[in-house]
Amino acid sequence: MPRVELLRNAAPNTWVALSEDESQIVGEGLSYEEAVAAAEKNGFSDPILIKIPPCWIPRVLRASAAAVTAPPGFELTRIQRSGTADRSN
Repeated sequence: MPRVELLRNAAPNTWVALSEDESQIVGEGLSYEEAVAAAEKNGFSDPILIKIPPCWIPRVLRASAAAVTAPPGFELTRIQRSGTADRSN
């Protein structure tokens, strides 16, 4: 399974330990230490650890500012330079 799918399927707001080739989750926990201990219990002594965010919100970063894509059920309004609202996103 690709890494992005593994991470999206992990429990929100947890730490996950991935195998060295990043093909599987080998441990997880509410803390870094719990995830490391779970990985070691499963025989992985040098896992890759990643913190899963509480919520997956796609973001596009620009040099001048961050633009956030609205999650399902929400609508963003962008104000044009002319002062009119653009609801096309």
